[in-house]
Amino acid sequence: MRISIIGTGRIGFSLENDLLRYKPCTHMGAIQLLIKKGIKLKWQHICDIDNEKINNCKKFLYIDKAIKKTDSEPICFTQDYREVLSAKPDILVIAADTSVHYKITIEAIKAGIPRIILEKPISPGYRQSMKIYKQAEKSNTHIWINYERRYHLKYKQLKESIQSGKPYGRPLYYRAWFASSNSSLFKKGLENEGALLHDTTHLVDLALFLFGDVKKFKREISGNYLHKLLFFHNNSISGEILTTINNCFFHFEIEIFFENARIKAGNGFLIVEKAEKSKLYKNFTSLSSPQFIPDKKMLVKDNPFINLYFDVIHDNYETSFLKDACQNIKYLT
Repeated sequence: MRISIIGTGRIGFSLENDLLRYKPCTHMGAIQLLIKKGIKLKWQHICDIDNEKINNCKKFLYIDKAIKKTDSEPICFTQDYREVLSAKPDILVIAADTSVHYKITIEAIKAGIPRIILEKPISPGYRQSMKIYKQAEKSNTHIWINYERRYHLKYKQLKESIQSGKPYGRPLYYRAWFASSNSSLFKKGLENEGALLHDTTHLVDLALFLFGDVKKFKREISGNYLHKLLFFHNNSISGEILTTINNCFFHFEIEIFFENARIKAGNGFLIVEKAEKSKLYKNFTSLSSPQFIPDKKMLVKDNPFINLYFDVIHDNYETSFLKDACQNIKYLT
């Protein structure tokens, strides 16, 4: 399969240089690893409007033995995304700025590109998102959105526990929180996407992934520093998603209250408190001391990016994923 990427910024490529992140942690990192593992993918175009980013990508690719400058069909590096679309790759990754997602995605669908991986959020506005959804529905194009936690082993196992009721009983309520140093909740110009669209969008998608469709929702905003969503899901589960900004730290977590336990999951950790016989009150049950479980070293087979790409390669597609991504924008804008 011929694969091309438009946009080589943080999630497109540059985060691959972060020594603390699991690898691969970007689109280019994942594609390159799959090529090295023998998966039949071939780079066609790499596109970015920034020449410096393109040069960094060249260094990353050609330092690797998986690609040689003497290949019979060398990679095309370009600043014009239309050149990429006209070549009609089998898989197109759109990791450009959110402000251009709508324009590029609509043109890609019209060009007949069969598989698209689109960075989150799907677009800056709900109407644009729904136009992408409707256009894709009328075409033969399948679109996957990079909400990577759907592909993370920890959250997949958490979903299994919620659906089976084992080992903690049924879920009663959940509470999610994102804290950011961002100075704005909502989009401000081209440089500041706002904390909600940039990061809280992951928590909203996680809530949809774990608990299903939302029947109704309420929004509360305090000034320009606190945003709360109250979700009431179709399966009678409800929960809240809180965003705070102007913090001096970055934090992401979801806390789920089960019949027999309280589970808290976030970036790099899981905390479990199980129901046990109380040490303070006779004939009462209380929660155990918190058991902190750090994420294990990421194996390639459990890597969210790798699992996303396997879904795309094998065309494991669910229309509901794209629909959820559109609703996500509705809740946050």
